[in-house]
Amino acid sequence: MALGISLGSIAVATPAGAQPRTFRPTSQVVLSLGEGQMINMSRNIADVWVSNPAVADVHVSSSRQLNLFGKAMGEATVIATAADGSVVYATNVRVSQNISPVDEVLLRRCRTPTFR
Repeated sequence: MALGISLGSIAVATPAGAQPRTFRPTSQVVLSLGEGQMINMSRNIADVWVSNPAVADVHVSSSRQLNLFGKAMGEATVIATAADGSVVYATNVRVSQNISPVDEVLLRRCRTPTFR
């Protein structure tokens, strides 16, 4: 099994007169710095592209599983395609500071009757 990870632009040959197709992800994954998320695919993937590898890293575990990892604050797009070029998975990844502990403290304080 050979999978490729691409960090550059992809050019696709189109028949004469045909309009090139574009794909823009509509889903979003939000990660904290250092956090990861495993994604299971419904079909085999052959190639994975990351728009900003300084922000998000992708580790391909198998032809049907990849792991996203938040490396630095910012945004990146991840697109995984099948051998025929069809899109299997696509998302925008947003990486930010880990604010979960702050959220927990605020939630506890808001539930306390003395908080105003």
